[in-house]
Amino acid sequence: MEIRCGVDGDDVRLDIIDNGAGIAPADLPRIFYRFYRADQGRDRENELGGSGLGLSIAKGIVEAHGGSIHVISLLGEGSTFTVLLPLALAADDYPVKSGARAATAGAR
Repeated sequence: MEIRCGVDGDDVRLDIIDNGAGIAPADLPRIFYRFYRADQGRDRENELGGSGLGLSIAKGIVEAHGGSIHVISLLGEGSTFTVLLPLALAADDYPVKSGARAATAGAR
């Protein structure tokens, strides 16, 4: 596995590269769905598979920070996941789902 980080225009770019089994083209559109497991033959009892939540959670976190996540994968050659996050957002651009902004406004 290799991890690369750098600046790409107005974004921070994080590439996570592996040389594993890769992901079938038919599975790529669904890998970020909750509970989707591309390899149904893997199971948690044998410690080979998960619940199908990891990539969905990762996507939610990245998008909550104004970014995006993408994958390029070839069967038998591995996958590259790319995360793009904005270098800076104005305080009003951050998604807040509670009264946290109002509670902390005086602290600035």
